[in-house]
Amino acid sequence: MSTSQASRSRELDALRGIAASWVLLFHYTVRYGAIFGDGNAPFRVPDGFFGVELFFAISGFVMLMTVSRMRSAGEFVIARAARLYPTYWVGVAATFVVMALWPLAGRTVTAPEAAFNLTMLQEYFHVPDVDSVYWSLEVELVFYAWIVAMMAAGWLPRARLLVTGWMLAGVGAYLACRWFGRPLPVMLDRVLLLEHCGYFGIGVTAFLDFQQGRTSRWSALQYGAAVVVSWLAQGLPGGLLALAIVVVFWLVSRRRARLLDMRVLVFLGAISYPLYLLHQNIGYAVIHALRARSVGYTWAMLAAMGVSLAGATALHYAVEAPVRDWFHRWSKRRRAMAPAIQGAGT
Repeated sequence: MSTSQASRSRELDALRGIAASWVLLFHYTVRYGAIFGDGNAPFRVPDGFFGVELFFAISGFVMLMTVSRMRSAGEFVIARAARLYPTYWVGVAATFVVMALWPLAGRTVTAPEAAFNLTMLQEYFHVPDVDSVYWSLEVELVFYAWIVAMMAAGWLPRARLLVTGWMLAGVGAYLACRWFGRPLPVMLDRVLLLEHCGYFGIGVTAFLDFQQGRTSRWSALQYGAAVVVSWLAQGLPGGLLALAIVVVFWLVSRRRARLLDMRVLVFLGAISYPLYLLHQNIGYAVIHALRARSVGYTWAMLAAMGVSLAGATALHYAVEAPVRDWFHRWSKRRRAMAPAIQGAGT
């Protein structure tokens, strides 16, 4: 990895750390109180759910960067499966066990339902999630499916055109729904990810500019469409968030975001996936148990954060990092063997 790529990797990790922390604080300072009637959080982060949209923008950048190094759609599928599933399986198991031992109303599922969650396809079959944060994984899987389709069709060189069309289609769909006074069809949104396409598009645009070493003349159109579709889908807060993410990712693409390269943020980014998987229901269980023993909300929340961070760190070093390293070794061996295999067949 070049120095430039390593710097971008750390900056993106820092953004992941910000996104994960944002979501965690939203759940602990807002959602817990709304669900369990405990409004004693020392502060509130009411827009923290938008951290998931930041994750989608990061995914747009990283997935295009990933496929630029892949030789086939199959290699991309294996890479994504290795990246997501082992850590996810442990997260599902840990959350299910905690909810079975310390159940919370509306947060428990049966063992067969938990087993089906291991496929990561439960949303499509109306099976309840072990943890409701898993909804975003369905969105990611659909995005990956579109990338695989692009690779299989040989359309990756047209990524800029396709993504621009995707976001403009979102703008058109939302405007048409407003014109006719009808909601956006659920299946259309789930297949085309229209609510979130602006954020993915920001990441893709930034990566293409980064790859080319300059800001394309088409980028203004892409960024503008991303802001407009996010505003139409999520109101003014969504539009303002998209605009802020455009600024940040433009800086990343122009190699001017070194301020993000902070050790604590990079570390949080490194453990962001297991932290995202573990923090909600397990954190709620910790807060609930301590609040029942008259522990102050601040201390209960800090304890939940500590448990979530400790669990995420353990899961990262015990599962996520070893599997990632295994895949890198496997990929390297496979690429080294490819010329010999091709030569043997000639």
